[in-house]
Formats: sequence, C-alpha cells, structure tokens
Amino acid sequence: MEKIVKTLKVKIKNEVLTRRKKERLRRITGRDTRIIEKYVKIIHHNRRRLCMKTKKGEIRVHRGKLDELTLTTSRLKKVEERRTTVPHDLKKMFPYCSHDEFQECRDIAVQLYEQGYRP
Repeated sequence: MEKIVKTLKVKIKNEVLTRRKKERLRRITGRDTRIIEKYVKIIHHNRRRLCMKTKKGEIRVHRGKLDELTLTTSRLKKVEERRTTVPHDLKKMFPYCSHDEFQECRDIAVQLYEQGYRP
C-alpha cells in the first residue's frame, strides 16, 4: 500500500518570533510528529482490538481503547478504576507532554489511520 503523507501548512510570522521561540516551536513540532507516529504504529499493531468497520466499509478506531493502551489515569475518583500501568506508556517516552497534548496527537493519528495512512 502506498503511504499517504499529509502536511499542514500554517502561516507564522517569523519576523515576530524571537530565536528562542522559533527553536521552541521547532522542538514542539518535532515532538508531536514523533508522538503521532508512535500512535499510528500502536493502532496498526493493535488493529484487531482497536479498529472496526462501519456498514459503509470505513475503518473506525476506538479512541477509548487506544487510551487504555497508551495513557495512565491518576485523577479518577475511584481508585480501582485508575490505570497506573499501560502496555505503551507514552508519558514515560515523552515526560514533558501534557495529557491534553497526547489526546490531540491521538486524534490526529486516528484521523490519519482512518484516511488510509499506514506505518
């Protein structure tokens, strides 16, 4: 299968950014790209557990099950419902990334996978 590469062009006024902010933007963009690639690989390797076909033949990825494989939970009220360990702990690989950023990267990876991108 042919790889589909998607890019998103965002206009940024470089003259407004300081050298330090440009470097930070470059680092964040690179990190998010690596996280998205990890998510796509995890989806692909666990596709039997995560993916389902709709009546139209489209592939849908179950985001909740993907979270169970990748994200720990520590703030749930019920202690027995908390996940302290997961098979693919992305937080250990990327410790400075917030939970919301992981979910944003997850959503992008799910959209890419559903549109036909494969690792």
